[in-house]
Amino acid sequence: MGNEKEFSRRDLLKVSAAAAAGACVINGMPVFAAGKFSEAKAVEFAELPPAHAETYDTACRYCHVMCGYKVYIWPKGTGLKPDKAKFYPVEKMRGDWPNPVFTVEAKKNGKDVSIMIVPDNKDVASGSNYSVRGAFNAQSLYSEKLPTRIRLKKPMIRKGGKTSPLAEVSWDEAIGFCAENFRKIINQYGPDAIGAVYGDWGYLQNTHVLLKWLFTGIKSSTLAGNGYLFWGDESWGLADVVGAGTRSFTSEDFIKTKLIFCAGKNLKDTGSSWYYQALSTGGMNKGDIKMILVDPRRIQMAEDAEKSGGLFLQINPGTDAILGASLMHVLVMHDLYDKEFVQKHTTGFDTLKQTVLNSRFAPENAEKITGIPAAKIIAAAEMLAKHKGQTMVLFEKGIMHQVTGYENEVAYSAMGIILGNAGKPGACTSRAGGHPRGTWADPPAPNGASSMRSICEKIDKGEIKSLWAYISNIYIQLPNLSKYKPQIDKMFLVVNEIYPTDTTAAADVVFPAATWGEWNTIQASEDRRLHIQQGFMEAPGDAKPDWWIVAQLAKRMGLSGYDWKNEQEIYDDVRAQTKGSFTSDISEIEWKDLIKSGTNGIQFPYKNRRSISRLYSLETEEVMGRRFKHDDGKAHLEPVKALADFDPYNHPLRDKITNEYPLWMIMHRANEIWNTGYNFYNNGLNVPLTPNLYERLPEQTVSINPKDARAIGVKSGDWVAVNSRNGSMKAVAKVNGLTAPGVVDVMSLYPKTESTPNMVTSEKADPKLAEWDRMVPVNIVKV
Repeated sequence: MGNEKEFSRRDLLKVSAAAAAGACVINGMPVFAAGKFSEAKAVEFAELPPAHAETYDTACRYCHVMCGYKVYIWPKGTGLKPDKAKFYPVEKMRGDWPNPVFTVEAKKNGKDVSIMIVPDNKDVASGSNYSVRGAFNAQSLYSEKLPTRIRLKKPMIRKGGKTSPLAEVSWDEAIGFCAENFRKIINQYGPDAIGAVYGDWGYLQNTHVLLKWLFTGIKSSTLAGNGYLFWGDESWGLADVVGAGTRSFTSEDFIKTKLIFCAGKNLKDTGSSWYYQALSTGGMNKGDIKMILVDPRRIQMAEDAEKSGGLFLQINPGTDAILGASLMHVLVMHDLYDKEFVQKHTTGFDTLKQTVLNSRFAPENAEKITGIPAAKIIAAAEMLAKHKGQTMVLFEKGIMHQVTGYENEVAYSAMGIILGNAGKPGACTSRAGGHPRGTWADPPAPNGASSMRSICEKIDKGEIKSLWAYISNIYIQLPNLSKYKPQIDKMFLVVNEIYPTDTTAAADVVFPAATWGEWNTIQASEDRRLHIQQGFMEAPGDAKPDWWIVAQLAKRMGLSGYDWKNEQEIYDDVRAQTKGSFTSDISEIEWKDLIKSGTNGIQFPYKNRRSISRLYSLETEEVMGRRFKHDDGKAHLEPVKALADFDPYNHPLRDKITNEYPLWMIMHRANEIWNTGYNFYNNGLNVPLTPNLYERLPEQTVSINPKDARAIGVKSGDWVAVNSRNGSMKAVAKVNGLTAPGVVDVMSLYPKTESTPNMVTSEKADPKLAEWDRMVPVNIVKV
């Protein structure tokens, strides 16, 4: 590099955010102006918080890392001037660079104020790293000076049926109208005719109250939780092995580990802070931590894996269970596993041995299915063996959201366990992410969980007469929208939302919701750290917390037990119900403890005033009385027998490639779009809510291998139609080497109606995980 100054991640974030602010030069690198969305331009030279500023603790509103942030509020014009306060850096603030996009102008108590939201350098989970999404937390706040001014502010109902317009009404009339219609439907069709789809990122109190109303209040079993979409456990394969689907690592492991084995997880884009901790503090960029990445796409992480001295295994979509079995084949065949750990802490090794030593899992045979050269499979097994007990085995939606998700999970879970990767610093066998957990104290479904496996099945049979879209934009998130959207349009549709969307436009009742920063919300990160996200500003108009809306409705329907005065009382209800939970006991964590914990939160399970940092550790055994959640305290390897006859491309539920649909479409999560991008792009009104972030991904794209592109006559920049047996979506072609021939890739949950992949996905679901298959055979046509 000679005398060139290294360009750090923080410099990159400065550039990214400064581009939003309008103008900056860093290390001689010019940053381009914000462009056409001048109205959203942040204050270029923000004031700094004065000594008398109000201060609050919170955590990022988006992904499962939940980076800690500090909030400062002060009367506009009374802050410190940057030139008098040494703008770069500022003591006791973090980032070390108070980017202009961290500050917005808004109103509080009728007065003009400045609100600054900055990463906290004392936050142990993130180390003050932050994602592109988190950088724009302040820009997502309600302000009449930002595009967020389009927030929903009044309840609305459709008084004259589907053909009448939505009309603003009082809360009393809206609640009464909804309650009366729910009563009529229940009386005529029974409680299961009322269904709900909820987003479990909607905070602990909101999800607990909705489940209580649905399951124990009106006694319906028709629920699709968004973290699952279908109500059920999406970690069943992991749970069969270790006893629970809960994430078992702690954030510190990302700098203590020696090897990261990552499959079906885009950790760089969804979990950015942890990924960059491994790269920088952990030294992955120097080879101190190695990485084995399993992915059908050659993404940046693949380059990082190879640079670390690790491996990139470019796998054929849907074949992870074969790879996992083949790795175990090598480990068992050559006695490379952790014999002592297997003997002390597992059952069923004989079953595993008998299954994986079948010649069909020998690397040379696995190569024919997975597409991974046998030599690379052997090299990966040897690398895993070298770092047994020091490896983070992580997997996520890329292997779970398939009709074969169960087998994929079992294979990688068992592989991690026979190497002793559980409950040690830098070692785990775990899911890698998911959503910030909503609630734990889930009441049981009253009419049997098996009857509600698929909310789509009930819609298709006409059994659902009303659907409540609760913190969930169902016209982006449900699968096979071409089929189900017209049916949902006919129902009595109730929507809780913060912005107008396609779904609110079709609703019979629209409840305007308060959100992050507007009341005291609680969420848990995926390293089991419970955070309070303090309320620091008012909700716009008549918007109310979702829990308040459910409570008012329940009381109007004559139900008792919904008289909470505030969100703390709901939390106290929840925590009391978790007492004794092996993985999720928060019963001893009081509200005052959460306040005192600041931006760090408190890890659980929490017992005898003590947090357990890593599940399945010696510490777990000492505190909880056993190592793993299973009653015998051991990990179970018997589930590997599910792989004995496993054939990924001849699975009865998997759609087949044909001449008409010759390409596998897969999906990825983008850093800039969390879930439906609900704070970045307003689906339905085409308003870029966070313009500078939206500009990074203004259209859906589809990555196509050059060989396939030549065959269909498409070049980069062409508009194309991606067609499946279920429907069609629009995208811009990107011809590159990201995927192998025969595989194309799009962004999951892209928030434009005509470009959401769920226009083409199938609702076919894994029989155990209840997850629908994101792999769909498609063709691509230039339009």
